[in-house]
Amino acid sequence: MARGEKGKWVVFFLVGVLMGFAFGSQAYSWTAPKIEKPAKFADYPKRPIEFICGWGVGGGADLMARKVGELTEKFYGIKMIVNNMPGAGGAKALDYSMRQPADGYTIFFSAWDSYMNYILRKTEFGPPHLDVLLVAQYVPGAYWVLKDSEFKSWKEVIEYSKKNPYKLLLADVGKGGLGDLTLSLWEKCTGLKITYVPYDKPARRYSAFAGKHADILYEQPGDIKPLIDQGARALVFMSESRFPGFLDTPTAKELGCDITIALWRGVGINNKATKEIKDYLTKVLCAVTESPEYKKFLEQTAADPKSVLCGADAHKFFVAEYEQVKALQKK
Repeated sequence: MARGEKGKWVVFFLVGVLMGFAFGSQAYSWTAPKIEKPAKFADYPKRPIEFICGWGVGGGADLMARKVGELTEKFYGIKMIVNNMPGAGGAKALDYSMRQPADGYTIFFSAWDSYMNYILRKTEFGPPHLDVLLVAQYVPGAYWVLKDSEFKSWKEVIEYSKKNPYKLLLADVGKGGLGDLTLSLWEKCTGLKITYVPYDKPARRYSAFAGKHADILYEQPGDIKPLIDQGARALVFMSESRFPGFLDTPTAKELGCDITIALWRGVGINNKATKEIKDYLTKVLCAVTESPEYKKFLEQTAADPKSVLCGADAHKFFVAEYEQVKALQKK
């Protein structure tokens, strides 16, 4: 190769390396947008914000709360202390949160329990009393069996349950919850007859399932990755379409039952908090969900990559879900 040609190829190589570095840097670097504090609350927050989670350590709710808190501190220097307060299907945590001063120093994990417990009159607090600032995850539930289970399909479970009423045990979070409602819809649609066993703490629920003290588990795939890695199999998803990564698993719709209730997870606050603080927190929380770290978290937890809703959109979604589930509950 002539010297001139060699020099030309060296230049091309260097340009290629520099371009690759530039594009790679753009892909992996992220700068949190600057968010101005309201003039009236320029020193907010003066102390850590308490982030109440109504579910136990290690479950999906806890992981989401801790990830949001971690990134909020990393990018905005706002410390959030996650306080797990399981009990009564999330009602205990909501009651505690709503009885704290509405000063922006208490926020809480919000999901189906923020309206379901109100519908069931397990708490005096619900949609009329709170604002959802952020919908942070949207994930469909599924019914799971262990690798060596005799059941190869959800239809087999249904047929077995009819011949052996309530012999099969289903592990889930608690009575009156999303899984309980989902089971009721399956009972109505197919005549399914299995026994519901509530476990408030994720570790106990997963241990019961792994130890064969429960035959079936209702859960979202991202919450039980270790069990899936050990061979746990999904028999049916309650989603609009087949779920990525589990394309061999049918949806409830495909099996003749229009059950498409998915789990969402978000952040709520007492609606008596000032508009300035709610707006500021909304901007901060929504900003951190744009970070590569949070997008990676959505991927790792098998959540919809378009999960996030902010501010008015998040609260509108929450109210619509409340009205839908209230109508289903009446049926």
